Amino acid sequence: MSQFGRPNQDIHATAGVWSPSTNIYQRVDEVVPNDGIADRVEGTLAFNGTVIGRVELKLSSVSIPGVRTGHILRYRLGEFNIVWGQQNITKLTLIARLKQGSTVIASETRDLSVATLAEECYSSPQADQDNIFAYTFNITEANALNITDYADLRIDLQFELTNGFLCAAATPPNSPTDVTWAYTWAELEVPDPDNDAPTSFLASAVGFYKNDLTWTVPVNPGTTSYIIERGDGPSPGTGFVQVATSTSTTYTDRIAIPVPPGAPPNYCYRVKAIRSTGTSAPSNVSCTTLGQAVGGNVISVACPIKLPYNQETGDSPTYTPQTT
Repeated sequence: MSQFGRPNQDIHATAGVWSPSTNIYQRVDEVVPNDGIADRVEGTLAFNGTVIGRVELKLSSVSIPGVRTGHILRYRLGEFNIVWGQQNITKLTLIARLKQGSTVIASETRDLSVATLAEECYSSPQADQDNIFAYTFNITEANALNITDYADLRIDLQFELTNGFLCAAATPPNSPTDVTWAYTWAELEVPDPDNDAPTSFLASAVGFYKNDLTWTVPVNPGTTSYIIERGDGPSPGTGFVQVATSTSTTYTDRIAIPVPPGAPPNYCYRVKAIRSTGTSAPSNVSCTTLGQAVGGNVISVACPIKLPYNQETGDSPTYTPQTT
């Protein structure tokens, strides 16, 4: 299974390049791609004017994934139209970036000439709907490990107009001055937070009054501390409340109550990881029975008890309880 971050806010759009120029994210944020004219943003670069155009969109927050593989950035472009004039032959280059805030996590460069070769050269902009191209950018595990805040990820697309061959026509009437295209959709796919919680959590009774807790660090990085919860409900494993925090993967809970006769009380625990982006899901639940050794045998110790002095008899008897 996967979770998805989709555009939910405009961060930057180069002036004079994009139409519409505001609320661009609303044109590319759908779950299922929609390449229709009414649900896209158009970009235009002019070789004798603006030759670099950027659009940066914030992505919706996703939970910290359990692993750093399987991070995929997808986007769709199309309708590459070349308008001919009296300038040098050009080509369109794209730099796609996944960013955390202003920090570039990963980037790729694409020569869009391959896409635009499938288009025609026009003497004026055209509104055809052919040739939508779907691009996939696989983020490496090494790059994904640099992500520390999955609530502040962004997709940044930068288009550059440079010298080079672009049009399918063998001998175009003139050289192109403008290149237009459509930006129709984008998303980031990351794995589910299956391994978000601490693992291998174990509670072990030590004597009558304390429980030792141990666990393993979650797979994904960024954990700063842990929340220890104990089930104080009417039955074992219910009513979990926080009893402590820890910066290590061990904790000892000292239970300052006597062990009653009969069945000793059960104590159940679980632990959560604390990160800059929030608290993880809880670990597995582990329970102990105080008063029992690791092997499960009840330990009882018989100690002589000195009773108070009896003024009538002049005795101070000693009572020794029955041992088991």
